[in-house]
Amino acid sequence: MALASRIALITGAASGLGRATAERFARLGGRVALVDLPSSEGAAVASGIGSNAIFCPADVTSHADVRALLAATRLVHDLHARQDWCLCCALTCVSCCAGCR
Repeated sequence: MALASRIALITGAASGLGRATAERFARLGGRVALVDLPSSEGAAVASGIGSNAIFCPADVTSHADVRALLAATRLVHDLHARQDWCLCCALTCVSCCAGCR
């Protein structure tokens, strides 16, 4: 499955299922916004994935962090005119995208 030009916001992306999902998504040509706690290895994971990935530190159990996250990822949305997927691999989430609400 080719994901060229597709964009995903993935929570819990610094480890486990979230990391594996982000790595595979990018390997198949997609662009990913990796979301995880500021204290996580998210920046290193995004760097390892390469230019198709950015790290957006946030605690998805915090409404304030999620609002900041959405503001930060708006650049991705504005540049590419869409966000194709929001994949919630974090244990819990207060609603990162319209699809989750």
